[in-house]
Amino acid sequence: SHGLSSGGHVTKVMARPRFSFLKAHGLGNDFLLHLQRPSEPLLTPEEVRLLCDRRLGVGADGVIHLLPGPSSRQARMVLHNQDGSPAEISGNGLRCAVAALSCWWGSGCAADTWQILTGAGLREGRTLPPGADTGPGSSALLVAVSMGRPAYHEAVLSPEGAALLPGPAGHRRLRLQLGDRELVGLPVALGNPHFVIPGPLPSDAELQRLGPLVEHHEAFPGRINGIWLEAVALDRLRLKIWERGAGVTPACGSGACAAAVAACWLGLCPVGSSIEVEMPGGRVQVALPSAAGEELWLTGPVALVARGEWLLAG
Repeated sequence: SHGLSSGGHVTKVMARPRFSFLKAHGLGNDFLLHLQRPSEPLLTPEEVRLLCDRRLGVGADGVIHLLPGPSSRQARMVLHNQDGSPAEISGNGLRCAVAALSCWWGSGCAADTWQILTGAGLREGRTLPPGADTGPGSSALLVAVSMGRPAYHEAVLSPEGAALLPGPAGHRRLRLQLGDRELVGLPVALGNPHFVIPGPLPSDAELQRLGPLVEHHEAFPGRINGIWLEAVALDRLRLKIWERGAGVTPACGSGACAAAVAACWLGLCPVGSSIEVEMPGGRVQVALPSAAGEELWLTGPVALVARGEWLLAG
């Protein structure tokens, strides 16, 4: 079968009659989720790009294939970005996956904990009773997921493009040269990479200009998410986000966690505290670990948008 690429050219896609999906979002960060049969092939990167196209496909920031795990409360998550590239993990995508497995694909909404194997390792998730965080009259679910143990993300340094500077608690700051601009931030790894830049938030125009330069900087051969951070209070942060493979997004779950970690390293937030992270799409809560070796937890609303079938043939 054939379809149209985002450039308007006819491109060949895998011959299959239809692709069933749920469309869901966490604070506007949207995903297409598919319950994958073991014998069924994954979508190709070309198919993912077409499916995620907001004019020629269904539209989303990424596609999540969920495969059976070794037990009834385990699953494996395969995530692709909007541009077809693979991604290790997404905090909002993981929360959508837990809601789909617990509620949307079942007859009820089981509160049991799910274990999901991601490209960043095994994660846990559970649905919670609806609360004020979901908003009045909202149909959203509140979902909490473990997000792993934070670590410093090592950059590949070049003589001109980047330099290490002294930083807090042994976490060196990284200075990037981006044309006529310098950005200083902390690289944080949560199974996927983030460059967290503290200071005043950029304008939308600045974000559009600087985001691609951060994502594709030579210091990060695997590309990176750019997270701009403004500390409002000891327990509250504001962010703007550029995600690799997707561009500007209204929310990023792993980015919210990375920002909270960076704020803690910088002494802007206390160790072991619960931090409210405000993004253009809404708010999540990040529970920082109180001791080394403990995991972060991310809690926030997710909502089901639609159920459908993508018709690849014809």
